[in-house]
Amino acid sequence: DYLRSVKRDLQNWRAKLLEQSTPQPHLEICFHIYLQVYVRQMRNLNLIKRAELQAEVRDLLDGLEFMDLTSADRLVGDVDAVDEEGQPQTDAAKAGRAKEEAVAEQMRSMARAFYDHLPISVSQYSLKGMSVRLTYVNPAHVALFGYSFEEITSPPLCHEHMFRSFYPSEWGRFAEICVAGIAERAEKISFKGFFLNRAGQAFYGVLSISMTYTEDGLPDMSTSFLQKC
Repeated sequence: DYLRSVKRDLQNWRAKLLEQSTPQPHLEICFHIYLQVYVRQMRNLNLIKRAELQAEVRDLLDGLEFMDLTSADRLVGDVDAVDEEGQPQTDAAKAGRAKEEAVAEQMRSMARAFYDHLPISVSQYSLKGMSVRLTYVNPAHVALFGYSFEEITSPPLCHEHMFRSFYPSEWGRFAEICVAGIAERAEKISFKGFFLNRAGQAFYGVLSISMTYTEDGLPDMSTSFLQKC
């Protein structure tokens, strides 16, 4: 299960942080980002009760001086205060976003009309609120991984596909590269390694991710280009 793998990664990063003799701000930021992703995914998939998740997060934060234990309650509580796009659940906030979203969707539609004809895999993820949600794949991606557009962009697979598309032993390496890039607000993130299709067949590929961020510097959206080698 990929979420168990994510938790193991967090435990390993926690161990490194506890062993450090001097503060490592970059590693601390990476840990915090990855922890937010873990919390959001657990809540998206309804795999655990809120109180149990808070207890898990408190255990992961125990002993880390740069984050106090009340952060566990805030991290889990913040998920309940936003919608699946990571935005405040208020009528005023939703109304204010409607016009912006209409313009953004028009731009995305134009880009996707182009991506539909590319011979390499293209996928787009919404990363708002640290929620990893697949919103689009082109026909080449469907052919490469073996899932239909409808099933891959619908729950629960839309929340899980990024994790499940990597060969199990590669996920940790990719996560470290990706989180480090996000911590630095990198616009491009690259990865070379093995991936896994629906039939369980592994293949080697080169992945290039184009990132966009909000005005606050938080991850907003990613567009991934995967070339099978």
